Amino acid sequence: MECPGAVDRVTPRPLPSTTVGALERIRRAFAVSYISAQDETAVIDAGISQMREALGEAPYEAAVARGLSFELDEALDYALGTDASPQPDTKQDEPSPLTTRERQVAALVAQGKSNKQIAAELVLSPRTVEGHVEHILTKLGFASRANIAAWAAQQGS
Repeated sequence: MECPGAVDRVTPRPLPSTTVGALERIRRAFAVSYISAQDETAVIDAGISQMREALGEAPYEAAVARGLSFELDEALDYALGTDASPQPDTKQDEPSPLTTRERQVAALVAQGKSNKQIAAELVLSPRTVEGHVEHILTKLGFASRANIAAWAAQQGS
């Protein structure tokens, strides 16, 4: 049944995991708590669970971290899907603060690999990989592997 003069509802675009972080950034900026009907909460929780399962824990957390890292206006643009959505920063003219080996380790961290898996792939000891991860965290001013993964994703690693 049609209602003359009714406003068409816009079908929301799928919420990628980066949008989850952007929305959390916006929520924090305005000190807004989640207020929704139980049905909405169930749908949101199910969507987040599906994203985590599809992407894997580390890539999901990296994407959420990317959304959380947006400035408020960037988060709003991203969440609304406007043309001004921030793009990953892939400036090729700026030298990386990381060594080639550290960039390799960061890319593997972004894939959700453990230190032991990275060590096997790069033919290094797990302790050496641990040292590289610590250097990456220090050089980039990060506190977690999720931050490294988000940075690597922005670099196009």
